[in-house]
Amino acid sequence: MKFKVIGNICKKKKTAIIFDRVTVNSAGMEVCQQYISDGSAIYPVIGLPYINEETLLTMWDIPEKQRDSWTVRTLPVPDCIDFRDTIAADSQVRETDFVLYQNQSKLRAIATSRGIVFIDLGYLAPLVDSFDVMHMYERISDDGQLYIVVTAGLWLQAIIFPYKIIDKDFIEKLDYILNECEISLKWQNSAKEEDLSQLQLKVDQETGKVLSGE
Repeated sequence: MKFKVIGNICKKKKTAIIFDRVTVNSAGMEVCQQYISDGSAIYPVIGLPYINEETLLTMWDIPEKQRDSWTVRTLPVPDCIDFRDTIAADSQVRETDFVLYQNQSKLRAIATSRGIVFIDLGYLAPLVDSFDVMHMYERISDDGQLYIVVTAGLWLQAIIFPYKIIDKDFIEKLDYILNECEISLKWQNSAKEEDLSQLQLKVDQETGKVLSGE
């Protein structure tokens, strides 16, 4: 997990939410697991001491004079989101090769039980060291919202909420592109090999000059 890269993500919105998740371990002691979020993705804090608003910005080298423009809060984890590493209801999603660019974001289409959703690939940047063992699963929040859980092995690495791009206008644009692609494919299939051969240039073997066709 690249903690500095999480900082770069939060810097884009100048927003950082620190979530505290308190659980009781096998010894009966309370343990606080912390998470960092920019509002669209959530990452566990691993291998660091307890973080508050001030220490977080210090660790990310945010100058004092810039901190007033930031929104930093500490909250309990939202009850509607499941932060466990694995649950029985986890369903693995299928990544596609279809990528869109929207507002300087690179979005990948992910096939889920509710159809296609798009996630911002920038939110995977902190997990670069885990790409070889990374898997994505879908979960449904208590309020009915689908979100993507990213794991490495059996450990949760990120929670990513889909990028809201799908609407009526978006569907109409895709329909137009699909129709135009079908027309292009029809023309490609109708092209005959002998027609292509007629386009070959005639070259004088001695001079190397292109001869004009009759």
